Amino acid sequence: MARLFVPILVLMIQVLGTCAVGCWLLLTPVRAANQLHEAFLVFPQVDRDDHVKKLCLRLLGVGLIVLATKAGLGFFSAAEFLANRQ
Repeated sequence: MARLFVPILVLMIQVLGTCAVGCWLLLTPVRAANQLHEAFLVFPQVDRDDHVKKLCLRLLGVGLIVLATKAGLGFFSAAEFLANRQ
């Protein structure tokens, strides 16, 4: 059981980090996009009137949250199966 602690901890950090970024994109799309633009030049700069860009960022945030929960639930069910197998 102790050998499963480290992979579960790593996955939990990944899932929580992905959920945090998804919530950040969902709640503050203008600030998030502008910070990503300034740091990495990933996304074009977003103004308050750019409704389509804000909608795309919010959909990306929802997608990240769904992806993180699916990955987390899948891994935790596999870890539970392995723990019960022994």
